Amino acid sequence: MQQLVRHLLSPLVTLLASFLFVQLHAQQQEIMITAGLETPVPILINTLSSMSRLFTRYLPSDLISSPINASEIARVLSQSPDWSVIGFALEDAVVVTFQCLKLWTTFFLLLAVPILQALAVFGETALPHVLMLVKIGADYVSKMEPFYQALLAFTMLFLLVCVRKGYVHEARVQYRYIGCRTSSTNLLSSDALFRLLSVGYPLLRSIRVIRQKRLYSKHTKSTPPSSRSKNTSKLITKFDNLTIPDFKWRPYEACLKYWVIWSLAVCLIGMVTLFLPTFVTSFFTVPLDWYNVFLVWMHSPFTRGDIALYSLLSPLISPYANRIHEREATINVEAEEKTNFLIRILVSFRVVPERHVHLAKDLWSQGPALFGLFFMFTPGFVASRGCLLMGFGFPAYVTIGVLSEKRTRRYEWWLAYFSVAVAADYFIAAIGREIGWLPLFYHVKLLMMMWLQFPYFQGAEQIFNAIFSSVFMVPACKEK
Repeated sequence: MQQLVRHLLSPLVTLLASFLFVQLHAQQQEIMITAGLETPVPILINTLSSMSRLFTRYLPSDLISSPINASEIARVLSQSPDWSVIGFALEDAVVVTFQCLKLWTTFFLLLAVPILQALAVFGETALPHVLMLVKIGADYVSKMEPFYQALLAFTMLFLLVCVRKGYVHEARVQYRYIGCRTSSTNLLSSDALFRLLSVGYPLLRSIRVIRQKRLYSKHTKSTPPSSRSKNTSKLITKFDNLTIPDFKWRPYEACLKYWVIWSLAVCLIGMVTLFLPTFVTSFFTVPLDWYNVFLVWMHSPFTRGDIALYSLLSPLISPYANRIHEREATINVEAEEKTNFLIRILVSFRVVPERHVHLAKDLWSQGPALFGLFFMFTPGFVASRGCLLMGFGFPAYVTIGVLSEKRTRRYEWWLAYFSVAVAADYFIAAIGREIGWLPLFYHVKLLMMMWLQFPYFQGAEQIFNAIFSSVFMVPACKEK
């Protein structure tokens, strides 16, 4: 009993003190009404007057005029409710609510007029650009080969049927159901799988292609010709001449096409993130599992997505990629022969060192890469994009011209370069997480990328032969 009294005593004392404080405050407070509060607002004059009438009608006047008083509130609460007054109050509340809705509707209608005018101006301005894009797309499709045109039409028809039949919606529902029920879908959204599909597997594939080419050439050189009849040897020679070149360079072209697409994507993402802030690019992020599915489609031997995507993009890029070579082709042949003859004479008499001649040829063949030295005078965040442009963008630009003109003697060089450059870029990126704050870090990386690709130094080929070749390739057998 004593414990119960102790527990109830403190709340009772607090409640009594609050009532005393309210009464003292009510006695000391004075009613102060200024002239500014008495003047109604011009826009809401009717609403304020109607609200004041409602308060004076349904509430006691002494309760409204007097300050807060606990005794008055207790007296009002002790009275029996008047349901007729409550009904009239509800009726007036409904009327005022409908008036409010009417005013808001009028406001939105008035606001819709300038919005529709702005949309009309925007549509009128954007219509010529949309028509131009549609015309460019139609011209691009008309220049495609009939096979790719039919494939594009079949793909669009298939997507339209899937959307109309509801297959896309059903697939999304099933995917969400599977994602909620099982945890196996986390594999598609893993960053390790993305790195494996984007860089790891293409890198191993490129090394395997070069390995097969070198081992095949060594095997053909070391194998003596067997004694066969003349007719059989002629048939086999014709068959080899028809099939070996196509089989020999097709894997090179497939790997180079993927690295071109990868380089263009990396450069595009780097330049977009340079000019757009993070909170803007966050609205356009795509889930990682979609990237992994897209990479599986590109690497699959059944779909051959990398070749299909390159075939769609090459008509847009190839004319620009061949401009350097076209300028070289316009040189007079007789003048070029005289120049070569003069250079050979100077080299034979040791007037000009042969090393300087090779340097001049390299500068002439790949001189535009020297414009990358401009990024040496830029800040670090700009120099990092310069590493992407000069390390992957310009080699992809040159590789497109090499593929379009079927210059097979340069296939192995560019494939070895991409293999070494990608591995070096990932290695430097891993180091940059710790020491990327050092000054001139990205400028040194830019110089290293240019050293790898410049033919005069042959940095990529030296690293490939020293590291990749000794690890992944079988050394030549010693002759007994």
